[in-house]
Amino acid sequence: LFHSAVQAAYDVKYEIYDLGIAKIIVTGGNSESCREALRLSRLYPDYLFFTAGLNSEKNIIFLFNSLMQEIQECIHIMPKNFRLMYSRKLNILPKSRSAWLSVKLACRIKKPLFVHERDAHEQLKEVLVKYKADLPDIVIHCFTGTADEAKTYLDLGFYIGLTGFLWKDRTEDGVQYALRNGLFPMERLMVETDAPFMFPNIQAKKLPEDIKDRLSDHARQYLLKYCSFHRNEPCSLPAVTELVAAFMNVPVGELAFATTRNAVQVFGLTTRL
Repeated sequence: LFHSAVQAAYDVKYEIYDLGIAKIIVTGGNSESCREALRLSRLYPDYLFFTAGLNSEKNIIFLFNSLMQEIQECIHIMPKNFRLMYSRKLNILPKSRSAWLSVKLACRIKKPLFVHERDAHEQLKEVLVKYKADLPDIVIHCFTGTADEAKTYLDLGFYIGLTGFLWKDRTEDGVQYALRNGLFPMERLMVETDAPFMFPNIQAKKLPEDIKDRLSDHARQYLLKYCSFHRNEPCSLPAVTELVAAFMNVPVGELAFATTRNAVQVFGLTTRL
């Protein structure tokens, strides 16, 4: 919400009111964005929650020295989860102290771990399997991997988060394949926007016509009015949900209910801690 490509938070808030979106998790990936996410959650305590970013050792030190102190003073705004960026390209691998520390911290505090893995499936699995007995709930955020990788995460009891990436997936055994073949159980799915990224391009020529035909005017209206490749927003959530439901060939209402229930249960979004 605080990304330079997105409208001011109060503008976004009114858009989500119209859509019936009741809660939003604002992700923080470094010390600066964690502070801003914390500030926004204070401004809108009934609607905005935040993650504490743990994608570097520096951020972990920040979390202990700064954010944790603020959390202890204002326990009602405690982060709903911790976020770990795990990427081969960013050299955040098992030998990285930050990766191990972040997982250990999530186990200690018993907060859900929000994991963004990029091209590092095997390395991430090594870390998480080691702590499997103590792990809290884990969400594989913005999943873009293969069906086999998804199965590994699901077998470990993790949740899978799907975004607007879905429209451009063209791998033979990727997300579209997994959805069409019923490999994602609804009780382990979450739907995300990853705003301001992952704009769901529902007008793309590569998107199958049978999928386009199942998108409602309601979802199209908000997506095309407020969002673009340069600025995805929370109001794209209906379009993402309808895309996922279309590929799964299930009623969108059923999917929306299941994924909302999953988010409420994992992140405790009905109450503050």
